[in-house]
Amino acid sequence: TVVASYRCRRSSRWRHHCWPQIETLFSSAQLSSAQLGSVVVTTSGILLAGGASRRFPPNKLATELDGVPLFWHALRALGAASSEVVVAIGRGGDELPLPALGVPVRFCRDRMVGAGPLAGLAAGLDACTGDWAVVVAGDMPWVPTSLLVAMRDRAVATGTATTALLEQGRVRPLPCVLFVASARAVVAGLVARGERRLRTIVETPGTEALPEDWWRPHDGRAGWLRDVDRLEDLAGGPSAAASRQSQIRS
Repeated sequence: TVVASYRCRRSSRWRHHCWPQIETLFSSAQLSSAQLGSVVVTTSGILLAGGASRRFPPNKLATELDGVPLFWHALRALGAASSEVVVAIGRGGDELPLPALGVPVRFCRDRMVGAGPLAGLAAGLDACTGDWAVVVAGDMPWVPTSLLVAMRDRAVATGTATTALLEQGRVRPLPCVLFVASARAVVAGLVARGERRLRTIVETPGTEALPEDWWRPHDGRAGWLRDVDRLEDLAGGPSAAASRQSQIRS
C-alpha cells in the first residue's frame, strides 16, 4: 500500500507566520511504537454539527433518513469507534435529541458566532477527553464504522498526528483522525488568526493521506465521499432509503 505524505503550498505570509509553529507542534506529536505500547490509548469522536443549513432549511441535520434524524447515522458510526462522542454545535444552535449509543455523548458549543467549521473543531477538541479524536460531520450519513475504526487503528499504530483520506489525488478533510494534544494548539492558533476552513487541518506537516487502495476495502461503496447539502442529495444514497424532511422537536 502506498501512503501519500501530503503537503500544500500556502501564501508566503501564511508560511512565514503560521507554518513554523504548526510544524514544531506536529513534529513533536509523533509517537514512537514504544511510547504507544506503554500507555492506554483512548479515542473520542467529534461530530461537527454547527452548520447554518442555508441550502437546506430549516435544519438539515434534523431531516429524517431511514426513520431517524440525519445526524444520527454519523453519530452511531462514531459511537462504535470511540469511547465518547462530543457533538459540536453552533453557539446558538439547538440541542437535538440523541440516540442511546452505549458511550457518553454530550454537546459543546462554538465560542464564536459564524466562525466556520474550524471553530467547531476547536470546541470539540477542547471538550473531548481522549488521546485521539475521530472527526466526522453530521451530514455524512453513509460513512461506515468499519472505515472509522480502521483509520483510528492506523493513526494509533503509526503515531501520526493527522490521518486523512485521499481521493483522486486530493486529500479530504473529513473524516480524519487527530492526535488531540497537538491538534488543540494548532486548531486554536489557526482560528485565532482568522482561519475558517477545515481543510487547513489536513494541510499541516506530517499528515498521512491514505489512498483508495487503502480505504476501499473498508468502505466498498465509498459512502464517506457523500455528504448531504440539499434535499436531493438524500436520494439514491448507499442506504437506498426514502427520506423526508421533518423538524425534530425535543
